Amino acid sequence: MLRKAKRVFQRIAVVGAGGFGTAIAHYLAELPSERHGGVVLYGRDAMVIDSINSLHRHPSRFQDFHLSPKLIAVNSLSEALENADLVILSIPAQHLRSLLRQAQPYLQPDVVLLNLAKGLEIEGLNTMSAITNQEIKSDFTFAVLSGPSFAHDVVQKNPIGLTLGCQQRNICHDLQVMLTTPIFDVKTTSDIRGVELGGALKNVFAIAVGMLIGCKTGDSLAGDLFTRSMVEMREIGLLLGGRWSTFSGRSGLGDLAISFTPASRNFRFGQIYAESYDANSPSAHENCFRATIEQLGSRTIEGFDTLDAVYKISQRKQALTPIIQALWQVLYDYELAPTDLLSEIRKLDARRYREGPNVLSILLHELVPHIWYRRLK
Repeated sequence: MLRKAKRVFQRIAVVGAGGFGTAIAHYLAELPSERHGGVVLYGRDAMVIDSINSLHRHPSRFQDFHLSPKLIAVNSLSEALENADLVILSIPAQHLRSLLRQAQPYLQPDVVLLNLAKGLEIEGLNTMSAITNQEIKSDFTFAVLSGPSFAHDVVQKNPIGLTLGCQQRNICHDLQVMLTTPIFDVKTTSDIRGVELGGALKNVFAIAVGMLIGCKTGDSLAGDLFTRSMVEMREIGLLLGGRWSTFSGRSGLGDLAISFTPASRNFRFGQIYAESYDANSPSAHENCFRATIEQLGSRTIEGFDTLDAVYKISQRKQALTPIIQALWQVLYDYELAPTDLLSEIRKLDARRYREGPNVLSILLHELVPHIWYRRLK
């Protein structure tokens, strides 16, 4: 049992009225009153805000589900952030920097910023914590919540297990106590970078496996791609400062597992892209991308943006990442058709064995697990 929290947040502002932001805001609003002092949800779309306040429904997400009547929605950022000591950021990764610049004048001293976005910034190749550190000049504490979870499971109160990353131990504990319920299990770590990278990278691999499924490769291949994806996730993640154990946990392995299903928007993006691709079209990739976005309802595809960022990082670090490199050639370089993806992955992956293991590979696959399991004995 968790010990009692030292701090109770008096006002929680959830920034972003998309699917997951709305789901988390609803979940928090339904918690007992002793857990926090109230929740407000910020969104830019006036129709969404009016629908949540008057009908307790989101007009485009969970239309058949009644949201908590205790949830208040506003379309004024300053109003949402007024006196908020906990701000939950649930917006696309590429928009976080501009949002923080708008929010800076309204943030309270020593505010806690809890990020839910899963992505990397294309322009600066930054994680969300790096962007926040660059933009927020006042005192704050950063935390990240990630792991295997879909918005519809949150609103339907289905069991979920998540990882909370935060380097301030007391605040991390207070957040854990507030969030944890019998159906919402939260474990903690100080490895913010690892939690962020696991959530961002899994979206890229979800697109790849969805694309291969869309090419009618059968069901068995997903297992092969899963293991290859874990290798690439760990190698890139460790190069960028994450920990081995984090990628083996909920925010890495766990999140990757549920991303290889049609419930994942990134998986569906890859699948629809492959099914829509017409090699005989003079603008095959552009037309295919447009048709895919339209079919998905123009929702954010974090994995597409993250792919470009992580490809540039892997090139800079000279990391061998066959899935990332081959998928980038399909979606950005237009050198490959979706049907060429598997053969290119296997061609690039073969280099891993022809060139032999490097020092990093030996550490990753032999020494680190050996030390880890000895520690657990």
